[in-house]
Amino acid sequence: MKVHWLVAFVATVGLGGLADAQGIWADNFDSYALGSKIVGQGGWLEWNNGPAKNEIVSNTVFSSPPHSLAVSGIPTGDPIRLYTGYTSGRWVFKGKFYVPAATTNKEFDFQLFSVYNHGSPYAWAVLLQLNAPGPGSIRTWDGTGGVTSGVFPMDTWVDIKITIDLDLDTCDILTAQNPPVSYKYSGGYYGGASYPKVIKAISLLTQFNDLNQNVYWDNFTLGPDVPDPTFFCTAKTTVACGTPAISFNGIPSSTQQSGFVVGAGPARSCKSGILLYNSALAASPLPFQGGTLCVESMSLRRAGSTNSQGTPGGANCDGFFAIDINVFSKGAWVVPDCAGAPAGIPANNSAPFLNVAGNQIWAQWWGRDSVATGSLVSDGLSWIVGP
Repeated sequence: MKVHWLVAFVATVGLGGLADAQGIWADNFDSYALGSKIVGQGGWLEWNNGPAKNEIVSNTVFSSPPHSLAVSGIPTGDPIRLYTGYTSGRWVFKGKFYVPAATTNKEFDFQLFSVYNHGSPYAWAVLLQLNAPGPGSIRTWDGTGGVTSGVFPMDTWVDIKITIDLDLDTCDILTAQNPPVSYKYSGGYYGGASYPKVIKAISLLTQFNDLNQNVYWDNFTLGPDVPDPTFFCTAKTTVACGTPAISFNGIPSSTQQSGFVVGAGPARSCKSGILLYNSALAASPLPFQGGTLCVESMSLRRAGSTNSQGTPGGANCDGFFAIDINVFSKGAWVVPDCAGAPAGIPANNSAPFLNVAGNQIWAQWWGRDSVATGSLVSDGLSWIVGP
């Protein structure tokens, strides 16, 4: 499986509890201070509005650099994120979790609510029990009073995808490679209820008391049901910091003001970069500065510039190129700095086709590299612009 790396070396790119009035929410925990408690940041609260517990911004493991959220026991952690406005339409929640193999016989839960109020009442719409009944196993409550048992790999990032159609009153759950679980959303995870057709909150509950055992979460999104971006082409390998990989997080949108970050790395720190994009894929890939240009070269567009950030000075390889396409396409992209030096030219005017729902876009990263290698050229990413 290809890893979806995503950057947030600076808050201007990191998705820190980002919420848009039109319906996209995303959080990759990258813009929060390392070691800080998540409660009180990005809209995160503790269950029943209690004091913050052991839910810490971590860099031990991450799906996208540099951070994830680590949740442990003692006292049992239960961070919760409330939502407003999700009362109709078709929505998809996505997230990733990582369970270390050492986290044996320790259950933790992902919960999604249709009703939540501090101190009650509550209504559970989705319940996933991980490491239950044992390590690497998962129980998905199936809306009938029973559970569907499955498995997941440990010591790696695992996907959760929950599709909720509030108009049709359906809920479809996918975890790892397990068969989908589907049921009536208003009936709740146990079935037989008649709850409101609303997406109200998620919570991340540890069911054990062990401060030394963590579960990690990353790359959460809640937004319209649009196809996942796909990868194409190959990256240039003769670069200073190793073969770069293009990545994404969030949801591309014709209306949202932010929330879809396209990145690539590793890269040399404090280098200028530009995302090359077009509404067409090249019929025949072209040799390009030691790499391959797979985006159509005729009327090629440039998003950016941006800056790889990282540690200034020297031949550091902790840089990562990134740009929020939803920001750029609305004409609001601000070129980031590195050590006080602006990165390249001001942002170009965005192409109108970036803001047309249903359009397909193809893109690759170009960036400055070392004197010997000249430039970085990534592999490609294609996406469908959502509403």
